[in-house]
Amino acid sequence: MSEAVFLLDNRSQKLLSADQTLGGSEGNDVRSIGGSCMAGMWGGDWLSWGIAGDLPSDQKFANAVSLCWASEPLVQDLCIMGSPTVECTISVADGTWGIVAARLCDVFPDGQVALVSYGLLNLTHRQGHDMEAVSELTPSQEYQVSIQLKVTGYTVPRGHQLQLCISPSYWPMAWPSRDNVTLSVVTGPCTQSTLRVPVYVPSNTSASSKQHPLTATPRLGPDIPHTVIRPSGGKREVQLGLSSGKHLMSSVTDLGCIYLPENGTKFGEVWSDYYHIEENVPNSAKAICDRTFNIEWPRVGTKAKVVTHSEMWSDQKVFFLNNKLQAFVDDEAFLRTPGKIPSRGILFEICSRYKCLDIPNT
Repeated sequence: MSEAVFLLDNRSQKLLSADQTLGGSEGNDVRSIGGSCMAGMWGGDWLSWGIAGDLPSDQKFANAVSLCWASEPLVQDLCIMGSPTVECTISVADGTWGIVAARLCDVFPDGQVALVSYGLLNLTHRQGHDMEAVSELTPSQEYQVSIQLKVTGYTVPRGHQLQLCISPSYWPMAWPSRDNVTLSVVTGPCTQSTLRVPVYVPSNTSASSKQHPLTATPRLGPDIPHTVIRPSGGKREVQLGLSSGKHLMSSVTDLGCIYLPENGTKFGEVWSDYYHIEENVPNSAKAICDRTFNIEWPRVGTKAKVVTHSEMWSDQKVFFLNNKLQAFVDDEAFLRTPGKIPSRGILFEICSRYKCLDIPNT
């Protein structure tokens, strides 16, 4: 393994190799961008099942509301294996809370942009996640932060460009910060803003092999005997309110229904998720999730079903959670939870908001 280091250059909006000169400027350069809830709508599901719609789509739309730096076309394949890291100097305006979302992308020669990896940092946690380390930001003050991206194994082919994109929001993958801040990234000879990429270097044995470890065909384990009753499928849509500014991203994942003849079990599951938000109003965010799970044993004539409905929203201080669960056996209600949980159970601390938490006694 080795490491490729790139320098962020605001002047050229390029990712420069470590031996190149930044922008030809004696001072630092600053680029700024406001938060847009659309930055994360093209990132796919947090947990993908490989079903249509839940994988990341073309990142061009997300890039339109992000700060981006791209390398020159690569002269050889870049085999990434591990966790890329972004170390940069940032500041915020219009608030004291914020997040940073960093995306590493592969830009194809035809303009298509594929997501390679991403990472998130709650800026109030910039010094660590212990309670004593969490602190708000001072507007316009510069901070050196480190953002670790998700582990990945990906080859950026020769002729493609490596691209880094940064935004102050990543809804619905990350809940919006309570402040709709403007994020600035500083580059130049007087600061340090870099992208570090772990690179796989083939050994002599693997280099002589016909199958490269990062491009070899994935091997699957043996499948168990089953019959498909309903095939899996998915549907993911984004609705943009051009006049109202209210947006909705919906995702319906049907995991299908299968029958296992070995034990006579038939089961299926459907997930439905709806994410509502209004542009420039972070506390308008609301997530609604429905789940339905069916299981049946035809040989003995018994079946069961579990249905859940969950809602989550927030104000500037606390999160609210509403959960409802129903269970049925042979179409008769077996268990029902209340639609609302007592207030002290639904007002709880998450991330950096715990220092502002005020739970009522009712």
